Amino acid sequence: MIEYGSCPISRPAPEKIAALRAANSRLREVVEAKDSEIGVLRGLVEAFQAQLGELRAGVEDLRATAAAEPAELIEAGIGGRAGQAGAEAAAAQERPQVGPAEGPAGGDAGTDRSSRRGGHP
Repeated sequence: MIEYGSCPISRPAPEKIAALRAANSRLREVVEAKDSEIGVLRGLVEAFQAQLGELRAGVEDLRATAAAEPAELIEAGIGGRAGQAGAEAAAAQERPQVGPAEGPAGGDAGTDRSSRRGGHP
């Protein structure tokens, strides 16, 4: 028995010491796993915050487009004919214009036509 001040302290048995060390080791593992998981979650939060910023910017762009006058939209090349959805209007603007076929029907199989697009030589 050891005396600490006026309080006697007994030494714990070796098996109790071993059990406490094992419990301490398990607690360290739990804390390490918790810290690792917190790091992963912080990374996800940062990624979601960046994505949220992009979405907010997109919403602001849409609000500005919705607030614009139709004449401004026509000048900017945004929008289509009445009743045409925005994606359809954009797709129609992106489609190449096809002209009449050139040369004899069937053409020459060996001719390279990669330089001819949209009906222009």
